[in-house]
Amino acid sequence: MAGGLRLINSDDQEFEDHVSSAYPLIANSEFYPRARKFIAVLRHDGTVDAKAYRVLWTIQQSPSRQRTMMAQYIRKHCMLRSGVLNVKPGSRRLISPFFNYSASDYNFRPENATLRIPPRFPFLDAEVVSLSVDAVIYSDGTMAGPDKYDLRSRYLATRAAEHDEGYSLSWKMDKMKATLGPGVTLDPDAIAGILDGDYQYGLAAQGSDPKAIYAFARSQEAALMKGILTSRGLSALVANVAHRLKFYRAENLKSIG
Repeated sequence: MAGGLRLINSDDQEFEDHVSSAYPLIANSEFYPRARKFIAVLRHDGTVDAKAYRVLWTIQQSPSRQRTMMAQYIRKHCMLRSGVLNVKPGSRRLISPFFNYSASDYNFRPENATLRIPPRFPFLDAEVVSLSVDAVIYSDGTMAGPDKYDLRSRYLATRAAEHDEGYSLSWKMDKMKATLGPGVTLDPDAIAGILDGDYQYGLAAQGSDPKAIYAFARSQEAALMKGILTSRGLSALVANVAHRLKFYRAENLKSIG
């Protein structure tokens, strides 16, 4: 358990009871008996929403070699409803390295009624040595570890990038408006060019240090914002930028036991 977040693996009767009652089509899948060791129930026994978490599967790949697979989630401010994977107190989610959804996701999104672990997944017959929560970050700014794979840095970079890419584009659009004068509409192609530049700059970032992680996160935000511009138009992008500026960068976290 990390803070209030607990994993219930396939050896536990609670796991079997929950999957069979809440996810019957998955439990009855012909493929389920082999795949179930890569599935777990993520249960929240705490009192504060979990906004980011990483779960680890350690697999005995060969007699002398182990492999770690992970599922990481970071809840951002600006994301589609379908991407909301935060864990509320008292709730449970079904997770694996390949999917993560609640019982309501299963019931209201037909594609979730199938078992998404690939039938040709090469480790289906391998032993799962351990399953653990590596780190959790809660909505009150507290964090539980051990955080072996540095979720902290990625969370802070993601939150900062989400805000900063919006702030940067807002400043550049204001500057463009001042240059063009009143009554002149901004050129969407020029804005797309700005976002393309940010995307390429961050994409070239290498390494796992905080600056590289932040630069890459900025590139992903630029790509998302260009997608909004392309698919929904300039007014939708402006609204998205304004939404980004309302939220904090999350520069500090407090550790808990």
